Amino acid sequence: MFIPLKRFVRFIRFCGMTLDQLRVFVAVAERQHLTEGAKAAHLSPSAATAAIQALEARHGAKLFHRVGRGLELSEIGRAFLPQAQSVQSVLSAAAAAETALRELGGLERGRLAVAASQTLAGHWLPPLL
Repeated sequence: MFIPLKRFVRFIRFCGMTLDQLRVFVAVAERQHLTEGAKAAHLSPSAATAAIQALEARHGAKLFHRVGRGLELSEIGRAFLPQAQSVQSVLSAAAAAETALRELGGLERGRLAVAASQTLAGHWLPPLL
C-alpha cells in the first residue's frame, strides 16, 4: 500500500510526534549516548534532550533509562526503535527519490550522447567533459 509522503507526515504529526523527535530518538538510541546522538543529528545535547523529553512526555512512556552518565533503552524504547528506524528509512528513500527526480528533470543527471569528429572527440572534448 502506498501512502503519499505529505499524508504520512500529517499522520505522524497527528500522533503527536515530530519527524525531528523521531530522528533524534533513533540517533541517540543507535549510539546509546546522548552527546554522540545529538552530534549525529546536528543538534546540541540540550536540544536532543528536549526532543526526547517532549516525545516521552507526549506519550507518557520512558524511552531511556538514565544510568549514571549514560543512557540505556527501556523496554518500550527497544520495542519502538525498529518502528522508528523503519519510518526513518521510508523518509530517507522518499527524499532520495525526490532528489533523483529533481536531478533528472533539471538535466543534472542522465545520459548525453555527443557526436563529434575524431579530432574533437579525441582532443577537445575530454577536458570539457
